Amino acid sequence: MKKLLVKLFVLLFTNYLLNVKLCHVLTKKWKVITVKTKDYLLELKNKSADELNGELVSAKKELFNLRFQNATNQLNNTARIREVRRNIARIQTVITQKQKGM
Repeated sequence: MKKLLVKLFVLLFTNYLLNVKLCHVLTKKWKVITVKTKDYLLELKNKSADELNGELVSAKKELFNLRFQNATNQLNNTARIREVRRNIARIQTVITQKQKGM
């Protein structure tokens, strides 16, 4: 029974890998990251601490404005809130990594 389950898993996973679009890259933790996100992370890692703090402030301002627009039903693309929130987390992660010297 275990062998059958393993074969089924391998078959499904192989099929999944074949169907992944070319614009995606597999990471070590089996998460799929778009190339655009990976480029953004590299761009963040090359910035200084002051530039990162400035970008963090501007992203938080953008998030505030998006939430305000959403509350007044003026926001067309609500998915942008999620993108900005995740970008803030990415920026904070890079800042923490730089502080710890990673």
